[in-house]
Amino acid sequence: MEEQLNNYPIYNYLVSPKRKKSILQWEQIQIVEYKLGKHTQYQIEVRLNTLIWRFWSRYKELHQLHENLQCSLNFPSKRYFGNQSKEFLILRIKQLNEYFEKLILQDDLRNSQIFLDFLKQSKKRAHFDISSLQKFRL
Repeated sequence: MEEQLNNYPIYNYLVSPKRKKSILQWEQIQIVEYKLGKHTQYQIEVRLNTLIWRFWSRYKELHQLHENLQCSLNFPSKRYFGNQSKEFLILRIKQLNEYFEKLILQDDLRNSQIFLDFLKQSKKRAHFDISSLQKFRL
């Protein structure tokens, strides 16, 4: 899979350590699914121009991103009991999606090295939509 992706200039651009600022048009970052196990994981879908990739992340990792950003956006609070019920998870996804919607509207947060590093590390666990890469032309 990695070999296939290396053929696409946009993929190489996204993972390049030399890239300083995002000049791409953000369309969306949202939670699209969850899975239960020892810990709940959320599948995050990122749409950037015609590029789409998905990766799994735990609440703990998302909360750490929020703390590292040191922003005033409201982040859903941790819940210790009843945090794997379907009703709660639907609400949590809605809250996280609202958080990401607000986050990507703020240039200073969206273009911060902390946020870009979070997305860059996600490539290790990402599932790319190859067809979306094929649509991209330089």
